[in-house]
Amino acid sequence: MTTWLDHPGVRIEAPDGEPNTEALVRILALFDELAETANSKTAPEPAAPAPPSPVVPAASAPPKSLTTDLCNRLHAMTRAVARAREKGMPEADRLNTQLDRLNRTLSEHSITWEDLTGQGYEAGRADFDPLGPAQEQSGLTHPTIIMCERPVIRIDGKLAQSAKGVVGIPPA
Repeated sequence: MTTWLDHPGVRIEAPDGEPNTEALVRILALFDELAETANSKTAPEPAAPAPPSPVVPAASAPPKSLTTDLCNRLHAMTRAVARAREKGMPEADRLNTQLDRLNRTLSEHSITWEDLTGQGYEAGRADFDPLGPAQEQSGLTHPTIIMCERPVIRIDGKLAQSAKGVVGIPPA
């Protein structure tokens, strides 16, 4: 597990002097806890509920570039955990629990991200950019986002990053 967390694919770059990274520090602390849990030989004891984090005003939110980088990495990790669950890997549930905690922490700071896979698609949708032309796919009755490569990210309810992915259309 430690190798996975140290992998360049999940590293987050933060330029020197970025202000107010308290939210990031909390999120990274959750990653440390996850690594300790994954490396322990025995089943972990149930954790006591953490006290609620104070809501940080928008003025002290992490920088947009750091936030979008973090959310993009969480999206990739969520997809990896889903694949692990499909393969029946026992640690998938524990990893998913930790991802849920990270998402709650982001939400407490008015940061949300969403995978739009399965949602309907209309040309000109403000929160989604298609990658290439739509692909015909059986089983569809209307244009649908069939794969989301990058999530939509909102900070304080405002669009910070539009999603990117593949649109499927019913066969002709």
